[in-house]
Amino acid sequence: MNVQTMSCPHCSAANPIGGAFCQSCGQALPPSVLSGPRIVGAGGAATSTAQQFVRGNLEKQMKKAFTALVIVAIMQTVFGPIQLMLEKSKLEKQNPGMEIQFESWVYIMIFGIAALFWALAIWSRKSPLPAAIVGLVLFVSMHVFEAVVDPTSIARGWLMKIIVVALLVQAIQGGLKYRQFAAAQDASR
Repeated sequence: MNVQTMSCPHCSAANPIGGAFCQSCGQALPPSVLSGPRIVGAGGAATSTAQQFVRGNLEKQMKKAFTALVIVAIMQTVFGPIQLMLEKSKLEKQNPGMEIQFESWVYIMIFGIAALFWALAIWSRKSPLPAAIVGLVLFVSMHVFEAVVDPTSIARGWLMKIIVVALLVQAIQGGLKYRQFAAAQDASR
């Protein structure tokens, strides 16, 4: 009878495959069959635990879209009117005795953009990838337009702009990877 053996990594003694402890030194032996998550490339097979792990990580990455869109919505809702009041105060100081009134379309634009980003944040709960793409295009377009109108606006809030763009880009990347992963899983079934 030919019994397959493996060497103990601690003392090099021969032990039958499948044993939990070395018969010579008593130390734990490595398992003869690999278990647990095994992550392989997108086209390869992986255990269901590994698939759930990858899917969960990609879903977390996609949910960054919600965070970024809520940040923009809050900034627009809170800081938009504050910025408008500061602009009004600045213009009134430059023109003493003159009361400055903004047209109603200015307020509609500020709160309309805020409402749009709130809607995108809600939409991102169901469809994070398209919401992140629309949010990124709108956010960048809004700030490019603002920079064309007022070049000094580029420097205002630059760190927050970078953070929002980075979060939206990560969400888009996660969404694209998630789609590839889901397509590979569907193809392997």
